[in-house]
Amino acid sequence: MSTASQNGDFAVADVQRDRLIEICGRLEAAAERLGDSGASATIAAQVDVVQDDAFRVMFVGDFNRGKSTLVNALLGELVLPVKAVETTAVITYVRYGGERLAKLVPADPAAVPVEIDPKDLIDRITVDTKDPGKPNPYQLAEVSWPLELCRHNVVIVDSPGLNVHDTRDRITQEELRKADAVVFVQHAIAAMSTAETRFLTNHLGSHDPFFVFTRFDDIDAHERAGVMADARARLAAVRGKDVDVGRTFFVDAREALRARVAGDESRFSSSGVAVLERALERFLVQDRHKAKIFPRARVMRDLSHELDRSMPQRLAMLDADSEKMANCWQEAQRPLAGLEQEARQISAELANQRALIQGRIESVLAEGLRAVAGEAPLIAAEAPIETKLSLVPWEVKQRAEDAAAEIAQSTMNLLEGRMAHWAEERLGPLVSREMDAVDKLLDTRLGDFEANLEKLRFALSGVAQSAAGADANEQSTLARVIGGVGGLALGGLAGGVIGARFGPKEALRAILPTIAIYTAWMFTPFGLPTLIGTLVVQALWQGNNNLGRIEKKLRAKVGDDIAKELRIKAPEIAAAAAAELVEELMLPIEESVSAGMANRIASVHESVRNAKQAHEAGAAEVDRLRAEYKAVDQILQQAISDLGDLMDELAVS
Repeated sequence: MSTASQNGDFAVADVQRDRLIEICGRLEAAAERLGDSGASATIAAQVDVVQDDAFRVMFVGDFNRGKSTLVNALLGELVLPVKAVETTAVITYVRYGGERLAKLVPADPAAVPVEIDPKDLIDRITVDTKDPGKPNPYQLAEVSWPLELCRHNVVIVDSPGLNVHDTRDRITQEELRKADAVVFVQHAIAAMSTAETRFLTNHLGSHDPFFVFTRFDDIDAHERAGVMADARARLAAVRGKDVDVGRTFFVDAREALRARVAGDESRFSSSGVAVLERALERFLVQDRHKAKIFPRARVMRDLSHELDRSMPQRLAMLDADSEKMANCWQEAQRPLAGLEQEARQISAELANQRALIQGRIESVLAEGLRAVAGEAPLIAAEAPIETKLSLVPWEVKQRAEDAAAEIAQSTMNLLEGRMAHWAEERLGPLVSREMDAVDKLLDTRLGDFEANLEKLRFALSGVAQSAAGADANEQSTLARVIGGVGGLALGGLAGGVIGARFGPKEALRAILPTIAIYTAWMFTPFGLPTLIGTLVVQALWQGNNNLGRIEKKLRAKVGDDIAKELRIKAPEIAAAAAAELVEELMLPIEESVSAGMANRIASVHESVRNAKQAHEAGAAEVDRLRAEYKAVDQILQQAISDLGDLMDELAVS
C-alpha cells in the first residue's frame, strides 16, 4: 500500500478495534469480580470475534481473467500460482503472517491439514488440465505472508474460476456470503459475457461489487475510451444507470505486479490498480468496519448497562439480615422453578415456530419450482448452444448427446436465474414477515419472563432494578435477553433478519445471498435427458435430414424432460432446501434465546450465593464485597461512557 494509505483509514479502524478490545478486557474483569460467569464468558467470546473478524476481500470471475495476477499485484509479490490455463481449484485465503507459510485443509474432515512450502502451491491447488473435472483433495488453502495490505486485518480470498465446474461454483457461492467486499474480475475486451451477466444477476445482487476489467494494456490507446464506455454500458444494462459509478476499474495487473516487485510506485500508480486499492480501503473502513464493530460495541454497552442495573440489588442483599436472606431464598424456590419452566416453554414455542416457518417456505419453494418448470420448454427452445449437429454417421450420436447436454445445462442456468428472481420477489419478503412475527412473539413472551424475573429479584433484595439511563429504556426485551450472550451480533442469516446488525442493508446482505445459494443448489443438474442420441438417430433413419427440424425436436425433448423432472421432484427438492434454510435461519436465534434466559436465571443464583457466602464469612467479608461492588460499579460506568463515545465516533464517521 502507499505510505498515505498505511497511515490513513486502516490505522483509524485498527485504533477503534483495539479500543473496543481494551474496553472488553475491563468489562470481563469486572464481570469476574461480580462472580457473573455468564457475562464473563460472553465478553470473552465477543473479544475473540472482534480479533478474528477480518475484512474479507473476495475476487471472483471466470477462469483466465487474471484474478490471481491482480491479487498478486495488490499483495506486491508473486504469492498465488498463475498459469495461462484454468488455475485455481480451491478457495485460497491470504492472511498476514511474519513468515511465508502455506497450509492445505483436506476436503476429508477427518484428515489433518498439511503444511507446505508456498512455492509448491502451484502443484497442489491448481486444476488438473488432463482431468479438469477431477475433484481436488483439498477444500482450502491458507497462505500466511508478511504483506502490508493484510497487516490491517485484511484477508484476501482468491476463488476458483466460475462457470467451469458446478462444485467449484458452489464453493464460491458459499464463500460469497462471508465476503465484505467482492471484486468481480473480467476481461476489458470482452466484458459482461452471458455467463458473467448470469452470475452477477443471480449471486451478486445484494453486494456492491467492484468491477475490475483486466488486460487493458492489450487494447490500443485510441480504442480504450470506446472499450470503457462499452463495458460500462453493458454493466448499466444489467444493474441500472449510475448504480456502479466509481466502481469500475480498468487495469494492467501484469504491469502492476512487475512495478510492485520492482518497488516502482510511479509505474504501479499508472497501472490503474492503485486507484482500486484506495477505493477498497475506503469501502472497508467506512462501510464494513462500521457494520462489523458497531454491533459488538452495542452488545458490550448493553451488557454493561445490565450489570450496572443489578448493582443496587446486589448491595441490598449484602445489607440484608442473613436470616432474612436465607428465608427469602427458600421462598424463592417455587417462583425460580416457575421461571425455569417458562424458559423451557419459550424454547419449545420457538421450535414449533421453526416447524411452521419451514412448512411455509417449503410450500413457496415448491410453488416456485413448479412455476419455472412450466417455462422449461420455451427456454429450451431458445437456449444458446455452440454444438452443431452433424449428418456424418459416426458423429451423429455423439454430437446429439453433446448438444442435448448443452441445451439442458443452458436451460437449467436460465431457469436458475428465473428462480433466483422469483425467490427474491417472494421468498425474501416471506422470510422477513416470518421473522418479524418471531420478533414480536419473543418480545411478548420474553417480556413476561423478564417481569417475573424482576419480581423474583425484588423479592430477594427489596430493591427495584435501576433503569440506568435512556438507552436502557429504549432497549427491547429481546435485546436484553440475547444481548447477554452476544446474540445481538449473531451475524449471518439469523443476525440479518432479526435486525441485529447495522440496518436494513445488512439484513439484505444476509438474506439474499443465502436464498441465492439454496435456489442454485435446487438447480444442480439432477440427470440429463436420456435417449437423446437414439432420438436423433431414429429421426435420420426415417429420412429426416433437416438438421434444423432435428434440433427443434431435440430442444423440445430436453425442455419437456426438464419440466417433467422438476415437477416430479419439486416437493422433495423444496423440502430439503427449506429444512436447511430454516435451520440456518432459526437455530442461532433459538440457541441465543435459550442461553440468554439460562444466564439470567443463573445470575440470580450467583448474586444470592455471593451474598450468602459473605454473610456466612462475617462482617469483614461483607464490607470487602460491598467495596468490591462499588469499585466495579465505577468500572462499569466508565465502560458505558467509553463505549458510548466509540459508538458516536462510528455513527458519524
